[in-house]
Amino acid sequence: MFSSGDGGETWKDVSPAVGPLYHHAFSLDPYVYVDELTSRVFTIDLYVACSELSYTDDEGANWITNPLNCGEPVNDHQTVF
Repeated sequence: MFSSGDGGETWKDVSPAVGPLYHHAFSLDPYVYVDELTSRVFTIDLYVACSELSYTDDEGANWITNPLNCGEPVNDHQTVF
């Protein structure tokens, strides 16, 4: 994920990460959603039979990521909202 604070003149990578490693390294079906009321940004990615969801309340400075949601091998489109 990238963010711009100057109308698109420059961009900064604000992807969910742990140290130097990015959580969402691969996705078969990426989604991004911004809640208009709270400005919370959600990103969810599909990995064959699992999905990984992260969200931020501070424009990507800090992320909260759930563990992989895995269950029966179902490869369908995940939905955030």
